[in-house]
Amino acid sequence: MKNNWSNSEAKRYIKKYQKLGHSKDMALRVYTTRLLGRNSELVLHGGGNTSVKTSIKDIDGKNYDVLCVKGSGWDMAEIEPAGLPAVKLNPLLALKNKRYLSDEVMVAYQKRNLIDIKSPNPSVETFFTCIFTIQIC
Repeated sequence: MKNNWSNSEAKRYIKKYQKLGHSKDMALRVYTTRLLGRNSELVLHGGGNTSVKTSIKDIDGKNYDVLCVKGSGWDMAEIEPAGLPAVKLNPLLALKNKRYLSDEVMVAYQKRNLIDIKSPNPSVETFFTCIFTIQIC
């Protein structure tokens, strides 16, 4: 498999998205998500999932640790930062010892903890991504 990473392209993404108010973390996640999404050997059109843990300032002026995860309806090949909605991390982690959560309850809880309530629904795999990525860090 060919490595399509380009340092110069990554720097262009960082510069472009920082001008639009996004972090370096988000810019690089958009870039890597597009690289994955454009490879039909890796991802079916409209499928796949990526995420990044970062920190975002909410309307209350406080910084929150968040998980930005691919939202429903976004194609990885053409994703923009809006396609990676930010969910507050600590509330998600607080549920990690629950024995059972239905998909409906998980989706509702994620929506309640979005930084931007107008964001698309984060992937239902958010809970699993959140807990797994925290444990390996």
